[in-house]
Formats: sequence, structure tokens, C-alpha cells
Amino acid sequence: MAASILFALLLSGATDAQIPLADIEKGQPPIKMGTKLDAKGLQQFEIEHQNCPACKGRKLLECTHCRSIEKPKKCPECNLKLVNKKRLAPCYLCAGTGKLANPLETAPCPGCMSHAHFPCHYCANRGEHHWVGSGGSGQKCTTCKGYAAMKCTVCKGSRVVPSAFNGKLEKQSLKKLNAAKDSLLRLMREVESFRLTGKGKLRKDQKRFSGYFKKPKAYFPPLKAIDAHVKKVVKGVNQPNVKDIEKRHRDAFDRMKFYTLNYLVHQKRTLEACISRAEFNQKVAKKAP
Repeated sequence: MAASILFALLLSGATDAQIPLADIEKGQPPIKMGTKLDAKGLQQFEIEHQNCPACKGRKLLECTHCRSIEKPKKCPECNLKLVNKKRLAPCYLCAGTGKLANPLETAPCPGCMSHAHFPCHYCANRGEHHWVGSGGSGQKCTTCKGYAAMKCTVCKGSRVVPSAFNGKLEKQSLKKLNAAKDSLLRLMREVESFRLTGKGKLRKDQKRFSGYFKKPKAYFPPLKAIDAHVKKVVKGVNQPNVKDIEKRHRDAFDRMKFYTLNYLVHQKRTLEACISRAEFNQKVAKKAP
């Protein structure tokens, strides 16, 4: 049920401007990280195998990338292949594996939400533009180079990224885990409240948004690539003589916010589980003779 919320929003083409953070949190399945006691009475994680609740282990879902296009000519997600009259693409929730990954090691990409690419807001994922008098033939999109999307700068197409502390969460002290959570919560508030200034100040807005990630990237290495990612998206959408250019700017930033918040919610839940375990083990260690 939870995963279906985000899937429905993706199908509708909704962006973060229409999605409260609470809905993003509801849209993620619970992270099942059980624990067991070792010989010293300390908690050790026991990660449960979970079939993906979105695709039910089938690895594929209806493609959200080209669904709104009446007659798509290209789609990097589904390659326009029909299965039972539906175009299917790798599931965004499990990155096309059919099962949820170990959250201690892996997280959904903050740049693409495990889609391997970012939507092209210049050509609306068509890969080409049609001008009046062109006789029906399209001109290759100058932003996505005809790819019908922008290849993800953060995960470089792998769909997933290492979890906090480069996937070495179990080895971190309680102090470091709490510091990472504090940094994350601050970042979540900043990203959620971010709004474009507009009025030709896109470059300043770009720097302001990218600036949020400078300190948190010490705990969350994938965020190091966010600055390059934002620059690429802004350069692609900030084209001259484009109708509704400010709306395209808003849509692009709303999508970046949506994907980033999805990643941060995942990391928040993982950190909370690690903090709970670290607190328990700290108490046990203090009682030890």
C-alpha cells in the first residue's frame, strides 16, 4: 500500500510542489532491520529478505517516463517494448532487482530516484522538438541530445548509491550517527522549504540549493555529486526563447527536491535504526564487568 502512493504520484507526473514530505515518507516501505544478540549480549543486525512491494518481485513496473506522451518515439526506460499492451521499465523502488536492498549498504539515488536518468524538461522527454513549418520532422533536443532524458550525474546509471558513511554504518560510533542524523534533518528542512526566487535569478537559486549539501556530504558521500547534477539540470532547462521557461525551471527543481527527499527519508530511517542499536550496545557495554 505504501509503495503504491509514490508510484501513483510518479504516474501522474506530480512533482514535489504537490507532494508533502509526509506522503513521501508514507510512500516508502518500512525498513525491516531486525537484531539478534551475540555472545556478548550486543545487538547485531539481521536484515530480512523482502520482495519488492511495488513490483512484487517481478522487477518491472509500468513505465512512468513516457506514459504521458501520446506517440513516443524513444524512451530510455522501457525502450517502448510492450508486454500485455503495457510499456514496462525496471522498478524504481528496487532498482529492477525484485527485492529491497540492504539499507546499511545501499540507498536509492538522490539524483534520479533509481531511474538511472533525470527527466528532460526542455523537450518533455520526447528527445526532439517540432517547430512550425518543419513538415512533421523533429529537431534533436539540444539538452538531452535526443536521448529523451538526462543521464544521471549522481549514480551514473547504476540506479543506487552507497548508504551513509559509504555503506559502513554498522561500524560508526553513536556520536557520529547522531551527528549525521542532525545534519540530515537540517538538510531535509532546507530542501523541503526551498522555493525558486524567479525573476531571472536562476543562477543564484542554483547556488543556494547546491549550498545546502556542502556539510552533509561528509556523512553522505553521494551528495558530493549534487552540485554537478544541479548545474547540468539548470543548464539544460535554461534555454533561450522557450515558452513557459519559469514553469520549466520550477518543475525541474521540484523534481530534484522530490528525488532528494526520497533519498533523505530512506537514510533517516536507516540512521534511526542504527542509533537505536548503538544506544542499546552502549548501555550493555557500561554494565559489563
